[in-house]
Amino acid sequence: MALLNGLKHEYQPGTLDVVLQLQAVYVAVGVLFNVASILGKFTPRSVLTGIFGMAVHGLIVAIGFEADKKLYYGAVMGLFIPNIAYYGISYHFNNRAKNDLAGYAGSWSWSLAIIINVVGVCLAIGGVWISFGLRPSFLFVIYPMLLIKFYVMSATATSAGQVSDCCWNVYEVPTSQRWRFKAQYIKMPDGKELACDMYLPTKPGKYPTMLHFTRYNRNFGLNTSLMNPVKSMSADGISFNMRSVKYAERFVPSGYAWVTVDVRGTGASGGSRPVDFSPQEVKDYQTVLQWVLEQDFCNGKIGSCGISYDGMAGIYLAASKHPAVKAIAPVCFPYDIYEDMCAPGGLACGGAIEDYAAFVKALESGDMTKVKGMVPDNMYNLMAHNLTGVMPIKGEEGKIDEVLKDHASNWDMTSLYEKCSGKDTVIATVGGKGMTGADFGPSAVMADLKANKQLAVYTIGAWYDAGAVGGAFKFHQELKEAGLKSKLTVGPWSHGCRKNCSPFAFDENPKFDLYAELVRFFDFHLKGATDTLIEEEPDMHFWTIGAEHWRSGYNWPLRDVSTERMFFGNKGKLVNFQAGSSKLPLPPGVTADEWLPDYEAGTGRVSRWNYVQHIAMQVVSYSDRASRGPQCLVYASLPLEKDLVISGSPVVDLRMEMDATDAGIFVYLEEEVSDEVVRYVTEGQLRASHRKRPSTYLTSDVKPMPVVKDGPSKDKVEHLTVKMQPVSYYFRAGSRIRVSLAAADVDNFLWHDADQCLTHFGLFPDQNLPKRATKWWVHRGQTAPSVLELPVEGDAPTFVGDVTVAGPERPVSLDKKPALPKGMSWRSQKIKGRRWSSSAPMAAVEEYKGSEEYKTLLAKQDAAE
Repeated sequence: MALLNGLKHEYQPGTLDVVLQLQAVYVAVGVLFNVASILGKFTPRSVLTGIFGMAVHGLIVAIGFEADKKLYYGAVMGLFIPNIAYYGISYHFNNRAKNDLAGYAGSWSWSLAIIINVVGVCLAIGGVWISFGLRPSFLFVIYPMLLIKFYVMSATATSAGQVSDCCWNVYEVPTSQRWRFKAQYIKMPDGKELACDMYLPTKPGKYPTMLHFTRYNRNFGLNTSLMNPVKSMSADGISFNMRSVKYAERFVPSGYAWVTVDVRGTGASGGSRPVDFSPQEVKDYQTVLQWVLEQDFCNGKIGSCGISYDGMAGIYLAASKHPAVKAIAPVCFPYDIYEDMCAPGGLACGGAIEDYAAFVKALESGDMTKVKGMVPDNMYNLMAHNLTGVMPIKGEEGKIDEVLKDHASNWDMTSLYEKCSGKDTVIATVGGKGMTGADFGPSAVMADLKANKQLAVYTIGAWYDAGAVGGAFKFHQELKEAGLKSKLTVGPWSHGCRKNCSPFAFDENPKFDLYAELVRFFDFHLKGATDTLIEEEPDMHFWTIGAEHWRSGYNWPLRDVSTERMFFGNKGKLVNFQAGSSKLPLPPGVTADEWLPDYEAGTGRVSRWNYVQHIAMQVVSYSDRASRGPQCLVYASLPLEKDLVISGSPVVDLRMEMDATDAGIFVYLEEEVSDEVVRYVTEGQLRASHRKRPSTYLTSDVKPMPVVKDGPSKDKVEHLTVKMQPVSYYFRAGSRIRVSLAAADVDNFLWHDADQCLTHFGLFPDQNLPKRATKWWVHRGQTAPSVLELPVEGDAPTFVGDVTVAGPERPVSLDKKPALPKGMSWRSQKIKGRRWSSSAPMAAVEEYKGSEEYKTLLAKQDAAE
């Protein structure tokens, strides 16, 4: 009644009493929520947070009732309550986003959490308002505004939960850094020693053991300066572990021993590396395995997991078919190192063989200053100034200098792969035997792995992880068909599941608890846990980008996917071939688009191909695809009539000619929402001389392109198939399906032609190196059509308008260069009868497109066609 009277402009002293009483109820319930947070996640951090919250709540109650109507009451309430309310809301938002509890959105607990915090803020503002003697009637305006604001926040949080990438199955895993730590050297048969860290449960006993091999330093020394910001993140105050600790703090309190080893030639381990996964290194795995089995903490059951190289080491360990190795979980690794990482499509990937290779060289040398320029400045400052290099084994510090001398003779990945012309090129000689790109990596040991029938494998991949995502599907499917227990999860992440890179993501930080999911898998296979639901769920889970939710299945490609074909048409159109049509909607005879390649085209350094940027926690982004359109030959469909989902590997079948013997061909599938908004979907690339189908990438199968001098011909048309990286993507109605062809990706790929050898490598071009093509002819007639094949789920796509007549307006080439404002210049490239591109600002281009001169030229070219 007091509040109702207040709304009638009749101030009553009892109004403040009511506010205080309601505030007391709010505080009491808030205390309960703090207690619940402590009980729900018993960690030192949650306990301290909960105790702090309860203390502040109690302080507010004491101050509020003691101060009564004094002026400073409002100030205190205004200071503390909104902060506590914000903490409460943030806690529940984050809790829901992290765990995505079934039915949590809209449930009574979620609603109660929101109501409590909204009411708390309203009461706090009311207390401040009244304490200053203002009429409570103004609260009639303030309260609804606050309620609307927090309703929007709660709705956003609900939406965030729906689009967050948190796991479909909540499995509670404790987090703790309470363990027994040991570090020592393990001696190999050849006398070299490998550095080993052990994280063991506090209670002595025998436990299933996770064996983790890494080439990225098991531990770093820490600058012990009091001003070191990293020191607070260190488990012991003297070391900084970027990899193992995240596993150990989840596995050890769950009843596992965790053992991490620096592989030969890395970290604090001795020896050198003639190549990755050399025969000697693989033998080391078996020596270490036997040593671990003999330790008093191991119960004889071994598992292995890790990201990238660490995961591949686990694959090699399992390929030995040792009966103790029961399960492995490789995360974000290239199945075929040549095809998925170093030379996808036969094109040398600079993101791998330059940036990544230089990064690991810096780690092997122990000099963190060498990462300058490879990582963002903040990460460089962290590594160069706060870390002191590799962490030595305690009591064995004198061995580090000798170890680093060994590392100096490690193989040079960059120089060897830059000379690699095919998958069968010898890139290293080990023990008198030449090793090619096909001789190391998971694909090289698949026969042995598939023969290990007792093994369980959980593969985790990421849509934006170089070419590894394609390898993840292939790896999973091969193991499953061989009869092994194989699971697969693919999410919207960068390499290592470090960032959520979906353009629709609510938060770039993944909510998927990778480490809890790994514990769930190993709990079932190493401990026989019955509450994991591992066997009850489908073999495969994957994230559909755009739809932003998890989906499941048993086989890849999906069984309900059909291949829908779209043809390259005139004026940059993608033409839909309707089912039941008897005639291709394409011009008869030889028809081709002439295009002058732009060798400055790129996709940005923070792309799917640059592992170092992923390690540096950068979000893979292709947000500038619209502005890069002028560097590409673009074909786009009419607007989609209804939503469309594709799941699989799109393919572009090109019929083309060029005036050179070789070229790098880059193909991008995109969703064009508007002229300003173009979303990257996936991509593929191919070196034209490696066009043999199916692709082998062998030097023996290299076939130069026929050189065409003038115009398209009938007898020199070549068929090139570009298979793109797999994806599951949701196109929205009204958007267009778009394909962009490019001649380069200067940010990520090396093109070994004569011009590049002069400019990039500083070498005199070899006479066998190809010259750059100055013209491409992309065919699109009935006799030689170029086709986009989409793996479509459900009904075939339909488009707005007449597919044989209407089409998106596309710029065409200009016989006459238009006058542009001073300081702007057109690129010297023309695309006969199709499109132009320019280095001028888009505003100037659009202005010219509206001119009479442009319209006249357009009409003439349309009439000519």
